[in-house]
Amino acid sequence: MGGFPTHEAFQLGSGMVARGEVTLIVAAPANKAGLLNSNAFLAIVTVVLISTLVTPSLLHFAFKWFRPRPKRVVEEPPETHEEK
Repeated sequence: MGGFPTHEAFQLGSGMVARGEVTLIVAAPANKAGLLNSNAFLAIVTVVLISTLVTPSLLHFAFKWFRPRPKRVVEEPPETHEEK
């Protein structure tokens, strides 16, 4: 959708998984103000923690296995000009 090749989109998406610190910045005051119950806050913290721990492995996989394949260029033999 963004115009990236598949491997680049996967790499970009993998790098954005661990953006949970923003979620914690929003969830902590919401929990303190009573807008979130303790179970919801615990679920948010757990998901942020898991995504933070999974991201390095996912990035390693994304950059190791999803490299763009070089295009094969088939060269035609040069034309020979024979003098007659």
